[in-house]
Amino acid sequence: MKHDFQKGLTLIELMAVVTMIVIVTGIVFANYGIGRDSLALERAGQKLYQDFRLAINVSMAGSTQYKGVGIYFKTNTDTDRRQYIMYKNIDNDWNYPADSETVINIEPGVEIGSITSGSPITTAAIYFKSPYPTTYLNSTPTRIPSSISIQLRMINDHNRTRTVTVNNSGMINITD
Repeated sequence: MKHDFQKGLTLIELMAVVTMIVIVTGIVFANYGIGRDSLALERAGQKLYQDFRLAINVSMAGSTQYKGVGIYFKTNTDTDRRQYIMYKNIDNDWNYPADSETVINIEPGVEIGSITSGSPITTAAIYFKSPYPTTYLNSTPTRIPSSISIQLRMINDHNRTRTVTVNNSGMINITD
């Protein structure tokens, strides 16, 4: 018996393959924004953690020009919520405002949701004094408060958060 079949794709098979490709592409692009936002929040948390580590390391290195390094936060306005300030202090008084400062912008789409130190507060200064570095929270040498937490959140979804906590011994934690 001789079969006379043509090799190739039928129109229905071709339409089925194209439909599957379109569906998979649609699913990938629909979830692209969600993944990008999650990465922005993760990057913002890691950047804040790294800036705390940088402040500690610069304080440990010591300098004749300044006595320590700190990071200052405030949540009074939308602009304040989207940035924080790293400062160097030369008077050895561990207070902000300081003599030298750098404004650090938070990742686009992310803001400071809240600052807590036992209860909500609107400003916080976390200062590392050279050369050890001794940690001062809110310009107080008394070891009170015991920690300050900075909650980062997505601007368009306040339920998605990342919290960076610094305690009075200088330990830094990041939690979801």
